[in-house]
Amino acid sequence: MKRLAFLAVVVCLCSYTLTGAARADTITFGTKTVVPLTGSNTEGAFTYEVVSGKQWGLLSGIGNPAASLSTGATNAPSVGDEIDFFLTGGGSFTFDSFDWATFGTNSDKVNLFGEVGGVTTQQLPNVGAASATAFHTVLPGFSAPIDRLRVVVASAGDIDLDLDNFVFTPQGSVAVPEPSSLTLLSIGGAGLLGYGWRRRKRSVA
Repeated sequence: MKRLAFLAVVVCLCSYTLTGAARADTITFGTKTVVPLTGSNTEGAFTYEVVSGKQWGLLSGIGNPAASLSTGATNAPSVGDEIDFFLTGGGSFTFDSFDWATFGTNSDKVNLFGEVGGVTTQQLPNVGAASATAFHTVLPGFSAPIDRLRVVVASAGDIDLDLDNFVFTPQGSVAVPEPSSLTLLSIGGAGLLGYGWRRRKRSVA
């Protein structure tokens, strides 16, 4: 009985570790129109923060689905306008993918910079620049984790660029057990308690 209970606890702990691997977090920008977008906003484990520029906005009528982040929600943005993404509690993450679309010509372009400790380590320049009628998913090709993603307007046209579904994976996140693991842990714990109770009862007798 003791061995069985001990085995259940060990298996559960292994399952806890394996199922607790880092999971992707997708920034969808909610469902509401927010113009202009200012300050810091939190979604999931991440914060996106307007560093500069007054033409950032969330547009509920354009998204994949729902709202998207717009570079020029009301007027053309200025070159250098910036919005950053980072883990709210700090730490590193991988930048896995994002969606973009523009429904006109002469669209804005943005540069995406990945930073570690304030130093740019990776970048994806000139996103946009083409007319499209639907969102396109882009793999940025960042090969290592970062602790901040900077989205900076590279050139300003007369049509905004719409960005959506930024997919990030936190690194070293806390493991979260599956329901089956919790059940197994309960069974193992109950077995160990039962074994201890039986031993105490025998010693008293």
